[in-house]
Amino acid sequence: GNLRLELSTLNPSFFFSFPLLKVHLNFLLFLHRLAEEARTNAFENKSKIIKSEHTVAAAKVIKHF
Repeated sequence: GNLRLELSTLNPSFFFSFPLLKVHLNFLLFLHRLAEEARTNAFENKSKIIKSEHTVAAAKVIKHF
């Protein structure tokens, strides 16, 4: 989905910069984990909508790992 679109718009020289690619992928993994934690927090609070406080609480949990 989105990753494929992003990768298709990148300059081919980007792939020769492995450290930059690692940073980008780590950031995407962080966002994915943050979204999962925020969704879990919203579910635990019986909320159908993920609110900013769910995301902030998730960020605090992730920060400790």
